[in-house]
Amino acid sequence: MKKIALLSNEQLVEAYQQSSNQDYLVELFDRFKPLIRSLSRQYFIIDYDNDDFEQEVRVALLKAVRTFNLERRSFFAPYARCVCRNHIINIARYRLASCRGGGKKDLSLNVEVDGDSVDTLSLLPDTNNLPIYEICSTQSKFIRVLNSLSKLEKQVLHKYLSEGNYKKIAEELGMSLKKVHDTIYRCRKKFKQLA
Repeated sequence: MKKIALLSNEQLVEAYQQSSNQDYLVELFDRFKPLIRSLSRQYFIIDYDNDDFEQEVRVALLKAVRTFNLERRSFFAPYARCVCRNHIINIARYRLASCRGGGKKDLSLNVEVDGDSVDTLSLLPDTNNLPIYEICSTQSKFIRVLNSLSKLEKQVLHKYLSEGNYKKIAEELGMSLKKVHDTIYRCRKKFKQLA
C-alpha cells in the first residue's frame, strides 16, 4: 500500500487504466478530497447534501480517470479539476432548469387513472360558452402568429400537425432531425407567446 502512496497522480491513472485495480482509484479519491470541499463551497445544487455532492464529484473524477490521455504528457490534476467542475456546473444548471419548469414534459391528452382511460378533453372549458369577442380576439391572435411564421416553419408545422413524426418530416423535407426539432420549437414558442 505504501508503494501506491508514492506514485504520482499520472502514474496512478495509468495503473488504473491498465489494471482497473480499485486501490489506485481509492488513493486518487483521497488525494482529491480538497477538490470536493472546494467545489462544494463554490457551487450550490438544489436538494443536494454533502454526500450527494461528494458522490457526483467522485463520478466525475472516475470519468476523468477513464478519459485522461496519457500520451499528451499533461498533468492529471488540472484535467480532473476541469472535468469535475464542468460536471457539477451541468448538474446545477439541470436542477435549476427543472425547478424553473424547463424540465417539464409535454402533457398527453390520453391519461389513464387507476386503469380507466380519462377523456381529458372533456375537462377543458367549453369554448361554446365563451363570449364572441374572446373567440374573435383569440382567433385574430392565432392568425397573426400564423402569418409571422416563416415558409419553412409553416411547412414543418403543417407536416407535424398531420403526421407528428420528426424523422418522417426530416426525410420528406430533406432536413436534419435537429433542424426539424428547432423549427417546431420556434413555432411552439411563438404560439406560447399568444397565450
